[in-house]
Amino acid sequence: MCADNFRPEDQSNIPVLTLPEGGFKSRLPEHLLAGKTESEQYMLNEMSKIGHYIEWSSQATVTLNSQLRHTNGKVETMWALKEMLTGYKGLAVGLFAVIGAASGAVEIFSWASKFLVK
Repeated sequence: MCADNFRPEDQSNIPVLTLPEGGFKSRLPEHLLAGKTESEQYMLNEMSKIGHYIEWSSQATVTLNSQLRHTNGKVETMWALKEMLTGYKGLAVGLFAVIGAASGAVEIFSWASKFLVK
C-alpha cells in the first residue's frame, strides 16, 4: 500500500453513513393538507421533512455513539495495558520474569549436564 494512497477510513469496519435515497421527504398524507393554503402546505411539508431528517440523524447518532463506546473501550484497555507494562509494576514483573527465566535456564543446564558429564 502506497503512503500517498493510504486512507485510514478505508480500514474501518464502520459502515459509511448514507443519506436516504431520494433525500428527506414529507410524510404527510394528502388529506391532511387538503384545505390548506399553498404556504401552509409548504410549511407543513417542510416541517415533515425536518422530522424525517431528525429521525434519520437520531438513529445515526445512536449508532455512532455505540461504535465510539466500543472503540473507546478498546483504547482504554490498551492504555491500561500500556501503563501496566511501562509502569513500575510492569518493570517489576519483567524483572521477575527475566530472573525466573534465568533461574529456569540454570536448572535446565544443570539437569542436562548430569547426562552429558557421565
